[in-house]
Amino acid sequence: MTITHQRQGHLYEATRHLPLKEVTALVRKEARETVAKWNAKNPTIGEVKISVRMSHHYAIDADLKVDGLVHTLHKEFGEVAYAQRLRERVEDIESLGERFVPLVKLYELRDAIEEIRAKYNYNDSDPMTDYFSVRYYGSTTIRNKFGGYA
Repeated sequence: MTITHQRQGHLYEATRHLPLKEVTALVRKEARETVAKWNAKNPTIGEVKISVRMSHHYAIDADLKVDGLVHTLHKEFGEVAYAQRLRERVEDIESLGERFVPLVKLYELRDAIEEIRAKYNYNDSDPMTDYFSVRYYGSTTIRNKFGGYA
């Protein structure tokens, strides 16, 4: 009996023949649409911009560029989370109070972008044996709009 750990995004099979550059373009298009909808639903929080790029041969990275209140809250939560050993989960953030609600929404957007990136990927990795097998690597980060990390 063979045990498999493989997890595939639901669009992996349909796009497995495409080069990573084209997959990056698909992720970019869907991510931009998602961010535009998010901006329309959350006009009081501040506009979020997104950059999706193929940073090297096997990586698709996304940067959410924020400013103002959300940027300040993200930095503050990072310090609080480190001091209190909180995880970046919605429940942990909500426990800190009402003023962190914009940050909760931003992290929900970040999770939606991560889901978009995962749709086209597969993961047959087994960290217990130090075996890594994916279509591509990458991450979704939050940065300030001037280019530095938030």
